[in-house]
Amino acid sequence: MNFTKALLAAGALSLASASGAAMAQDAAATTEVAAGLTIYGPEGNEVGTIESVADGVATLDTGKHKIGLPLDRFGENAEGQTTIAVGRDQLNTMVDEQLAKAAAELEAVLVAGTPVVDVNGTALGSVGAIEGEDVTVETQWGAFALKKENFLPGQGSVTAQVQADQVKTALGASAEASAS
Repeated sequence: MNFTKALLAAGALSLASASGAAMAQDAAATTEVAAGLTIYGPEGNEVGTIESVADGVATLDTGKHKIGLPLDRFGENAEGQTTIAVGRDQLNTMVDEQLAKAAAELEAVLVAGTPVVDVNGTALGSVGAIEGEDVTVETQWGAFALKKENFLPGQGSVTAQVQADQVKTALGASAEASAS
């Protein structure tokens, strides 16, 4: 699952659940969520199936999106079904809207010369060129390319979903190979 999609979707459901009065959930109760579990919306309609659970986040597959949702967003209805505060169509629409917004924000900042940092905030270099979906990043160790989907917009920079030490190692290894 794309990391960006998971973060955006979690934010979408966080906003939606604030208005999700249809959930019959005891705030103090903990709802068990496990892989393979079917999740229902406030009207009792199927939203999707839990694909996996790790680190307090359940990955919900709606058939259109795989969405990471915090475990505290799940409840239980009067029928004993595990629920979330929104239905499948509403959740998919929310994710589509957030993905479109994020793509527009990324397009606005992902231009040649923009500084690039890694997932830990370590400076990598800058955007060199953009050709279709491929983005070249120029570093002090050489250049590498990633797909646009591997970048997140930041303030005055973009974040590449890589780690600087891995890039340095990979570029050092390829430079050594081409010198041989």
